Amino acid sequence: MASKRPFSNRDFLDWVRDYLPTDATVHETGADGHARAAVSHQELNPNTFYLFEADALDGFCHAIAELALEEANGTVLAALQDCGDFEQYRECVVQLASTIDRVELLGTGRAPANVRRVTFIKDTRGTCRSFRVVLYEGRRLQVMLAGRELGSSSGAASKSFVGLYTLDGKLVKHLHADLVDAAQGRASVLREFMRLQAIDLAAKQIQQEFLREKEALNQAMHRLQFDPANYRPAQFALDLEKGLSRLQEWKRRLPELVARAEAT
Repeated sequence: MASKRPFSNRDFLDWVRDYLPTDATVHETGADGHARAAVSHQELNPNTFYLFEADALDGFCHAIAELALEEANGTVLAALQDCGDFEQYRECVVQLASTIDRVELLGTGRAPANVRRVTFIKDTRGTCRSFRVVLYEGRRLQVMLAGRELGSSSGAASKSFVGLYTLDGKLVKHLHADLVDAAQGRASVLREFMRLQAIDLAAKQIQQEFLREKEALNQAMHRLQFDPANYRPAQFALDLEKGLSRLQEWKRRLPELVARAEAT
């Protein structure tokens, strides 16, 4: 794995492939934040929010842990939701702790016993309880997957999470600090996660608006070409101005959306 070549999104997705169950499901999310069509993991993009079914999210988390083992340096932080879930990950955590520089586990409940070289961070207020996160900060590369559980479910296998993955070292560092601050009571929410989600939602709404205006423009051009008696150039210019004014509204709305997310 060690290489001077930058670790690309394609490299990461190729690595993840070996850890995903054949029926693992990831869905795109739309301009309203709700799940849309399923998407192949090979078509995913970093810094974009998706809906991950539990088995898909577990596969990504496992892949990141194995990547850290392969690199054999750096820090892994894993948010488990509840430390009671630790036993199913014990073998992996012990191996990480004996291989890399630092392992941090974050969650509610009592810290597991008899685990050496692992730092437990207690989520004192349960602020991070709805989040599953695995992040790795190494010398050569940084990667993270963060997901927030949606609603309640009858079992672990039926859980779904809305979240993103990133290969951006600055985002990984910010989310790391956010998680620790929230767990230790210095913040009431994961502000960076909320900020990124607000930007993602706004981007999808803008894309939807562009598609709507493109279709309206095509219809207007068609009328101008084939119905000149009833649709004059002056009316075309007026309709075009209305469309442009709707797009101009995003100059105001986007900063407001991000500001509200950061102030949550």
